[in-house]
Amino acid sequence: DVKAQEEEEEATGEIKPMTEKMRERFDKDLPEGLKSYGKLDLAFNGGIRGNKLLTLAARPAVGKSAFAVNFALKILERNKGVAIDFFSLEMGDIDVLDRFAMAKTGLPAIKVQRPKQTATEKEKMQLEGAYQYFDATDMRIYDNKFDVDDIIRTIRKRARDKTDYLAIVDYIGLVGVSDKRKDTTARVSEITLKLKRLTNDLGIPILALAQLNREVKQTDQPQLSHLRDSGSIEQDSNVIMFLHEKVDDRMPGEILTQLTVAKNREGSTGIVDFIFDKPHMYFDEQY
Repeated sequence: DVKAQEEEEEATGEIKPMTEKMRERFDKDLPEGLKSYGKLDLAFNGGIRGNKLLTLAARPAVGKSAFAVNFALKILERNKGVAIDFFSLEMGDIDVLDRFAMAKTGLPAIKVQRPKQTATEKEKMQLEGAYQYFDATDMRIYDNKFDVDDIIRTIRKRARDKTDYLAIVDYIGLVGVSDKRKDTTARVSEITLKLKRLTNDLGIPILALAQLNREVKQTDQPQLSHLRDSGSIEQDSNVIMFLHEKVDDRMPGEILTQLTVAKNREGSTGIVDFIFDKPHMYFDEQY
């Protein structure tokens, strides 16, 4: 979006303004960043800060969309006044908000989607409380933004005046580009490069979801080489995280969903264990 970029203040590249900002660190610490899950916050040195493209990848049915919903919900709950834009290219906006309501209330899908027939009065009050909570947040869910330039225009418009902001794109493989002749590799390369540049332009974090290669099983430990469609995902992302399932060694028969931070330019790598309650679309950090 050339016009939007021209409206941004032009950077001069001069060193002195940068060192002045660095000198400020003598008297005040870096901002904490957006808080999410406790162990993830440690990996991100206190929270998610701007200028970062984060990629979350998994095989289908492992729960990457559900994790993105829970991740956004955690950030809403732990960061007052944060703005979130959730771009859903796979599900409709009501379907996404259903998942938010399930994670917030702990109610199953049938009670959220058909409360008239299935929910008690107490459960309806729980749902109403969740709806009032979401009404009061600065979160938006888009199910009609399919082109990368359209997504970027929306983010620029929304993030410009926000102190704390996060965009989530679910998922890269479904995002389109203006040149329809581009093959999948070239298309994904354009998308990740534009999203990475946007994080730097606006000083914001963006979480993008991606798929792993088909040969990777749900229980395999994913590797960076398993990222599907393009090496640009690995190249352009500051952080790459994988979701996969694993049998809990402490409780045989129980399945853990592991989040592996495989790449982290400005923080640490490692593994965080979660319990994924699929009927309620809820991720709980395992301690």
